[in-house]
Amino acid sequence: MGVEEVKNVVDNLYGVLMATIDPQSLLVDLDEGQAQVATSFGTPLAVLAGAGSGKTRAITHRIAYGIVSGEYEANSVLSLTFTTRAAGELRERLAYLGVPQVAARTFHSAALRQVRFFWPKVFHTDFPQVTPDRQGLILEAVNRLALNIPAAAVRDIASEISWAKVSNVTPSEYEGLARQHNRTVEDLEPYWVGRVLGRYEQVKNERGVVDFDDILLCACALLAENSGVAQEVRSSYHHLVVDEYQDVNPLQHTLLRLWLGDEPDICVVGDAAQTIHSFAGATSSYLTRFRKDYPDAQLLRLDRDYRSSPQIVELANQVATRNQIGGGLRLHSAAPAGPQCQIVQRKDEEAEVDFIVDWLSKQRNPLTWDDMAVLFRTHAAAEPVAAALKAGNIPFRIRDLGAQVDVRSSDPDSIPKYQPSGVTLATLHAAKGLEWEAVVLAGAQEGTLPHPLALTDEQVEEEARLFYVGVTRAKSRLLITWSSRRRDRSSTRARTRFLAGL
Repeated sequence: MGVEEVKNVVDNLYGVLMATIDPQSLLVDLDEGQAQVATSFGTPLAVLAGAGSGKTRAITHRIAYGIVSGEYEANSVLSLTFTTRAAGELRERLAYLGVPQVAARTFHSAALRQVRFFWPKVFHTDFPQVTPDRQGLILEAVNRLALNIPAAAVRDIASEISWAKVSNVTPSEYEGLARQHNRTVEDLEPYWVGRVLGRYEQVKNERGVVDFDDILLCACALLAENSGVAQEVRSSYHHLVVDEYQDVNPLQHTLLRLWLGDEPDICVVGDAAQTIHSFAGATSSYLTRFRKDYPDAQLLRLDRDYRSSPQIVELANQVATRNQIGGGLRLHSAAPAGPQCQIVQRKDEEAEVDFIVDWLSKQRNPLTWDDMAVLFRTHAAAEPVAAALKAGNIPFRIRDLGAQVDVRSSDPDSIPKYQPSGVTLATLHAAKGLEWEAVVLAGAQEGTLPHPLALTDEQVEEEARLFYVGVTRAKSRLLITWSSRRRDRSSTRARTRFLAGL
């Protein structure tokens, strides 16, 4: 029996199995709003889902219900998200619900599979290698321009390359648009950043490689310029489900439209209050103006928060309302009541750290260290707390960019590459999508939050959303701390404007 015959047998057996499942059994554990998401088909659907509202549960049950009820063909569903961790979680949940063959991928993973398959057919050569050394190429570009810049600037330039590509900004256009959007790279003038971007493309072309963002650009080009390729992709995937839609950037939005064609079957889920990657090109406008793209779309809301206590949810709602973020979505807690949220001021950063460590110790019973987290605006701000926890023999780990490592000192070279348990120290960005019983938001003062480089109204609004994300990571206990002075006893400072009136 050949491979294709075996596949057909398996598909037939799977079809028989699906026919024995009662679709209503997949709705038993859902609330009314989640069930409506799971059973609404026939038009494009946008789900405005607040923090802790069970959006992943809703969309995975939607996919499973759609397959069992006959609305979806299992092999024709493409579920998209933004991180490999989130894609893995989707796959696990779909497998648990009995639909393991559904594709759950990141945008880049899905696009890379397509360009590697179609590129040889169109260009009669393999798709170029994706470079693992983007910073090396940037350094080569910098050296060719005889520029002397710090290592931190190289990392910032990498971010600017990504922003320019996902925003369809050419190197020659970069200077003007960077000034318009108040984008900065250390002390490097936007003119020179644009020059580096242009030289970087030259170096990359000479090496015959592409970078991470080129994957999406190449996928868009293949679909837009080759109707046969577009038709084949659309015949494979009829149904698209997109998680965290508030983080879609212009390039990803273009790719989605190319994947869908003229008969869009799409369900998107997101929360405008949790858009925290605008600096990288993300925009919540595609979520909030979904009906502009799809006039006949249906809009649903998930506003029952199963994660956070009523006290934490009330604070989150006040932060969202007073700072005009979130598009009017107001959460309602379905979790047990907890203690009141604490907002604590200390005279200086040293006293603030001492208070945080003492507070964490007091939560130790009945909580475990794993149940707690301290969140910061910047990675460097974690160092004093890490030192204090170490001195107190309290286990901890630093989480950054999805990776967890145990920290014994502030020297990166001394960080062991394993994942022990303990209090989590993380930036607000790295905390997105996670939750803990007890959370400390440290350094909630002006000059830190919002970040000093947040100068425009749009940038300050982004910082408010970041603060909101931090608040909604807590399940039962929340402490917000700030200090009047820095360690060097400099001039006094006020608590963050995001707590005004609270």
